Amino acid sequence: MAMRTLLTKLLMASLVLLAGLQPLAAAETAPDFIQTELGPGSQLLGSGTLRWFGIRVYDAKLWVSNGRYQADQPHALQLIYGHDFRAEELAKEGGKQLRKQGVDEARSLRWQALMQQAFTDVKAGDSLTAVLRADQSLAFYSNGKLLLLLVIRSLVSIFWISGWGARLRSLS
Repeated sequence: MAMRTLLTKLLMASLVLLAGLQPLAAAETAPDFIQTELGPGSQLLGSGTLRWFGIRVYDAKLWVSNGRYQADQPHALQLIYGHDFRAEELAKEGGKQLRKQGVDEARSLRWQALMQQAFTDVKAGDSLTAVLRADQSLAFYSNGKLLLLLVIRSLVSIFWISGWGARLRSLS
């Protein structure tokens, strides 16, 4: 299966889950760095919470620039953590998700190393955000501070699947 097709299917399934989990009762204003990335009219499209045995792991928020999700248009996925995690743990989980998607061990380890650069240690209440920009690059933020910008298209696609999109898929 082509990587782009896989990415599209995973993101669409994730976004359907995310958008359906929690109706948006009131408009929430995007953080300043998201408004800078997506534009002043950026909107919260959906949100959800990942729980593991009833314990909140993180809250997820999907921000869009034009009121609807389009895979190739700017959008941001913000995860607000409920517990402390080391960057290494987050990257290892990303590598695990890559292998579940059929990526070979050597390649998943290379991308896992990139993920460790893109992620920081988090404490309860901290956020990590991935932003797909108009030029199709991927920017990673920790608590609103830019950490890493990926501009290699094939890595951007697989990064999105492993590090963020696959996590959304498991929201319940």
